[in-house]
Amino acid sequence: MKNHHAYYQNTDLRWIELSIDFDKNIERIDKLNFSGSLVEAYQNELTELSLKVEGSLIESAMKLSSRDFQNIKKLANGEKAFTSLGLWLLHQAINDYFGRGRSLASQENLICHCYGVSREDLKTNLISRIDYDLEIIIAETKATSACGTCTAKIVRELKKIREDHGLVKGFKDARTRVDKDGNWIKINNMYPAELLIKLEELKIQWMIRENLVDLYKIEIVELEGHHVDLAVVSLLVGKSDNSETLIKALSEYWKSEIGAHFFLHLAN
Repeated sequence: MKNHHAYYQNTDLRWIELSIDFDKNIERIDKLNFSGSLVEAYQNELTELSLKVEGSLIESAMKLSSRDFQNIKKLANGEKAFTSLGLWLLHQAINDYFGRGRSLASQENLICHCYGVSREDLKTNLISRIDYDLEIIIAETKATSACGTCTAKIVRELKKIREDHGLVKGFKDARTRVDKDGNWIKINNMYPAELLIKLEELKIQWMIRENLVDLYKIEIVELEGHHVDLAVVSLLVGKSDNSETLIKALSEYWKSEIGAHFFLHLAN
């Protein structure tokens, strides 16, 4: 037997802890144990979770999703959550068992305490996507999906992130180049035309430095805020496609020279 834990505490300082008894020899979950002031509120959900996973192999338990559960606690607005808090705790405890756990207490700027989602998580998820859909972001980050008390805060934070980065409607809309007051976005004190010229100059410098001029043709197709569409063509027949590696390296070079992070996308 081997025991591992997962812990969650909400903004009201109410908490729940899951501990698991594992049979290490066959990687089976023998018993789930719950404790804490939130257990009663999630009792039906936790009971169903126990019935589904006790006696099953870890591999099978990790394949469970919220669609497999009937008794998921409702959000504050009465809607069914995207996922189960009990299931999330189970996954955290299993990750702990395999030595890859993540402590919620160690995270800074937490905005959704239920799933350990920070403002930086939201920013990374939002800015790196082509377009914005609140439900998709919530489904991917799990933010707001347990108690629901952070929903309004999440919506405000997403709106602020978009306005701060000129993402008014989405990547492919021309208005992504202007801020909430209709002013053109400046990056490192450069307007889009100036920035495009600077990025092109730096791209050429980088390609010469890395001896890539005779190997690849890299063209800036479109610039929208911090997003850049690139066309990458190999000039050598039969050479493996290293496009993703190239644009990642170019992004790091631009960041080192300009001081701003750019999200590079391969043009269709």
